[in-house]
Parts: sequence; C-alpha cells; structure tokens
Amino acid sequence: MILITSYSFNPNEIGKEEWIDLGFSPKQSDAIINYSQKFGPFIHKEDLKKVYVISEKKYLELEPYILLDDNARIAVTDSKKISLNIATTAELESLPGIGVKYAERIVKFRNSLGGFHSLTVA
Repeated sequence: MILITSYSFNPNEIGKEEWIDLGFSPKQSDAIINYSQKFGPFIHKEDLKKVYVISEKKYLELEPYILLDDNARIAVTDSKKISLNIATTAELESLPGIGVKYAERIVKFRNSLGGFHSLTVA
C-alpha cells in the first residue's frame, strides 16, 4: 500500500482515525496509541520504529511527514519525582512506562526488602 498524504503530523497528537488514514488497521492504530500511552510520548522520529506494528517500510513512508516538537521533550524531562519507599501502586502507574503489573512488582519487591536505601543495585 502506498501512503498518499499531503500533510505532516505529530504522532503524539493524532488519534485512531488519523492513524487509520495513514494506512494502519484499527487494531494497529490501537497498538500505536497504547504504546504511546504506556511508554510516554514519541521524542524522536525513530521512536516509532519501536512500535512492533510499524514496519521499516512503513516507517520510511511516514518519516518525511513526521513532526515532533520540543513539547514532547519537555514533558519527559519535567516528569514528577516520587519516593519509591512510600509510593502507592497508583502513583507508580502515573509514571511513563510503568503499568499495573510493573507497579505491583515494584511495591512487592520494596516490601520484601523493607524499603530501598540506595540508588544502586548490589
């Protein structure tokens, strides 16, 4: 399928219908949106290659039209800090890349240790 588009787009700002317009199926569009929600905004064009439903060929079709602005970089660098020793699973889930299961594993590990006391792992 050849991509026919006359507009540039920011992958952090488009929804399911726009992904479909770019040639993805509804299921693929959902996967892209879920990836972005779970791992945070796309910062570099190449970040789209990390989404398993975007092939190298499709990425090369889209690459000239991808626009990313400095707001995505600011969103990542301004992420909030929380104390791992008192954070709830809900607070951990609010961090980019931390889902329900990962948050539960962090809390379980913290509880088994009696808390964290160092930034390094022995």
